[in-house]
Amino acid sequence: MQSLREALAGFDLEKIKQRAEELKVSSPISQKPVEANYACHKCKDEFGYFKKSPQIVNGEEWLMDVWVTCDCVEKRRLQRLFQASAITDEFAKKTFDNFELGQVHEIVREAYAVACEYVRDFDKLRNQRSNSIALLGRPGAGKTHLLMAVANNLLARGIGVVYFPYVEGFNELRKDLDQLDERVRRLQQAEVLFIDDLFKGRSEPTEWQKE
Repeated sequence: MQSLREALAGFDLEKIKQRAEELKVSSPISQKPVEANYACHKCKDEFGYFKKSPQIVNGEEWLMDVWVTCDCVEKRRLQRLFQASAITDEFAKKTFDNFELGQVHEIVREAYAVACEYVRDFDKLRNQRSNSIALLGRPGAGKTHLLMAVANNLLARGIGVVYFPYVEGFNELRKDLDQLDERVRRLQQAEVLFIDDLFKGRSEPTEWQKE
């Protein structure tokens, strides 16, 4: 039987070592691991993390691991509210700050003030019977912008808003009657229902809309 020494005699050990070093350098195992693609790097999508905090136990102070809810939990909730609102990305940009007040009619300025006041006093109004706001006027007066600014402010405070464009919304309801009850229930249960362009193109609702 061939001895180990004889078997190794036919190999160039220096070349083997050199090749091993080359493989070690180029091997993916030796490279820095790729960081996981977390939505939140602070908690690594665990919705919280442990933090050292002094706690009093039996009259003595101990440094213990305490579970802390991550800030991303509230951010994710707000994102879900926005997604459920049916407000488009373009409408989400409508704010009070970018509403043009330069050369507008005094009535538009009054509407702006009313919208701002509604947002400010919403917590006091929300549980009252008269808790709605309506902006009426000719097309292009900025009604949708102002009401979108209201909606976006409420959403940012964690208050659910559902956007319902009157004409397009009813057309969608009529197209899919199988989902009618579910969609109507969603509108009924909305914390704040934003109806845009109410009775647009008509002086009163159709019989189907009344039903």
